[in-house]
Parts: sequence; structure tokens; C-alpha cells
Amino acid sequence: MGVGLYSDLSAKYYYGALYSTYNSTNENKLLDSKSDMRMEMRFISEKVSPRRFNKLFNDMIAINNPTKTINQYTDEIIDLTQIVQDDLIYGDRLVVERINGGVTFFINSVPVMTTDNSEFLNVLLRGWIGLLPPTPSYKRDVLSGDTGPHVLAYETLDWDSSRKTLVEKWQTPIRSQSLEAEQLRLEKQQFEKEQEALTLARIAVEKLEKKAKSQALDKVEKQRKLAMQKERERQLEKKREENERKRRQRLAALKEKQEEERQRLKEIQLAENIYYKQVLRKAMDAVVYPRRAYERGQEGLVKVRINIDKDGNVKNAVMIQSSKINILDAAAVMSAKKAQPYPKVPVLLANNQTDFEFTIPYRFKTQ
Repeated sequence: MGVGLYSDLSAKYYYGALYSTYNSTNENKLLDSKSDMRMEMRFISEKVSPRRFNKLFNDMIAINNPTKTINQYTDEIIDLTQIVQDDLIYGDRLVVERINGGVTFFINSVPVMTTDNSEFLNVLLRGWIGLLPPTPSYKRDVLSGDTGPHVLAYETLDWDSSRKTLVEKWQTPIRSQSLEAEQLRLEKQQFEKEQEALTLARIAVEKLEKKAKSQALDKVEKQRKLAMQKERERQLEKKREENERKRRQRLAALKEKQEEERQRLKEIQLAENIYYKQVLRKAMDAVVYPRRAYERGQEGLVKVRINIDKDGNVKNAVMIQSSKINILDAAAVMSAKKAQPYPKVPVLLANNQTDFEFTIPYRFKTQ
């Protein structure tokens, strides 16, 4: 086990721990292994919104995985963006666990997502120990075993068990369709009531038939009552069949709407990945390695968060992770600004937004 601290200059987000049945501190061997593994995040931020959560993971995935891999796991990435439906707070826990070839996600012990694609865990793990981890120290600490500087804080971090109940209420994948789902639930209840009424009607018929045999009732009256009861039974059956037909139609319409929404999300996810790669490429093309730093052999990783408008103009650029070398930090921020205008934001992503945020990692290496 190793524990790293995921943070930038603006916030501390979570402690991340890695457990594996494959005992190795080599990132390539871990990524190549098919062993059971668990990634656990214990949040220490006062609040991580669903949007910020998705941004953390999308950036982590996009930076450390090739486009082909991202496209291959688009469905899983979309599902991942749906699991957090309200703010995560201090103490909340997210676990990604691979056991027997399947991957399951838990939030505060509640299962919120599962996939049979065992390699999807590696897509996430590359974000921790790949070429561009959150910070160099994060990767080092996660791979260091139980001797790292954050192990004690991680193990003693408490959480509010009542949060489990809240997470259980999140289990509606597409919020906009909750009303339709509730309507289907009510219709199902109505169907069950009608089924019960039909059963009672049949029981009543059987009782009348038995009673007719045991008592000397007037034959005409007996037949009239039986006919009335059977007609009621027939009407109930007809109504039940009609309601069942309508229920199936609504269910089919809901499934179609869910599929359309999922396809829309998939198109947005693909567009985001492609556009982010374009932004990264433009940023890398404009990077300037300070000559003095290069001659001195100074190296480091700097992350810059940029906010751009829909036309690709930089509205703000701020360093969120320092290389501890001032000249490299300044060069990274300057390079991010120099690269503008970035490609225009695709119409599919623009929607009603006026501000778009991206993280640009600048790795300064002399070789």
C-alpha cells in the first residue's frame, strides 16, 4: 500500500491509496498486471462539486491515456461522470476495486457503478502513476509502500456514516428522467392492484360456483349472478391488459429517451476529449524552455490552469502546481498565454457556457 496527497496550489482534494495483490513498486509492472487491485480516495476538501470531480478525473484520464484508449472506454467514462450527483465533502470515500476481472466503484460503501472491463482500472491508474501524475510526489508516495508521509493521516481520517444513506439516494443515472421513472413505478403499483382485484374476482366466482352447488338457489338468479361476476372479471382483465400495454409503451419510450441521452453524453465526451487534446497540442507547440534554465540543467513539472472563452482567447492563466523553480513556473504561465488563441470551442460543448477550464501540464526536461 502507498498513500499520496492529491492537491494543487488552490486546494487539497484527497488522499489516494493503492492496494494490490501484485507486490511491486514499478509502475509499468503494476499496469501490466491483471492482479486484484484497489484504488481508494478519502476526500479532505470541504467540498468537491460533481463538476469539479468530473474535471479531476477527465483531465487525469485525458492527459495519461492515448485517444484510442479513451474512445475504447467512452461508455465507462460516461458512467463515471454520473456517479457523483451532489457535493462530496470531507471524509467521503471513493473506492475503485478490481476483483476477479470485474471493476466496481463504491462511494461511502455504496456500490454506484460496475463494469466487466477490468482494464478500465488501469485507465484510471495511469492518472496516478503514468507519465503525468497529479504531482511527482504523488506518484512516488503511492508507490512507496506503507512508509510514506501521508499514511497516518489517511488511516485516521474519519467519515460520517450517515453519508451512506445520502449516496443511496443518488442511484438514478439520469436525473432528468426521474419523473418518468416515478410514473412507471406508480403504474406498476396500479397494475399490481388490478392484478389483485382480478384474483379476488376469480375467487368470488369460485365461491359462487361452490355455493350454487350446495344450495338450492333459483337457477335463473344463480346464472345471472355468475354472468355478472364473470363479466366483471372480463372487464377487469381487459382493463389490466390495456394498462399493461400502455405501461410497456411508456417503458419503451423511457428506454429510448435514456438511450438518446446516453448517445448525446457519449458525443459530448468524445468531443471534450478531442478538444482537450487540441488544446494540449496548441499549448505544447508554444512552450518556451528558458535558455538559462536549460543551460543549468533545471527540470520540473508545472501545471497551469487556463480559462478560455468560446473563441479560444485566454481569460485567465494561473499556476496550480509549481516546479519549485521560479523561472520554469513563469515560463509555463507565459507559454499558456502565448499559445492563444486556442481552437474555438466546438458548438456541441459551447452550449450556454462562456468560460471553459483546462489544465495544461508542462514538463521541462533537458533530454
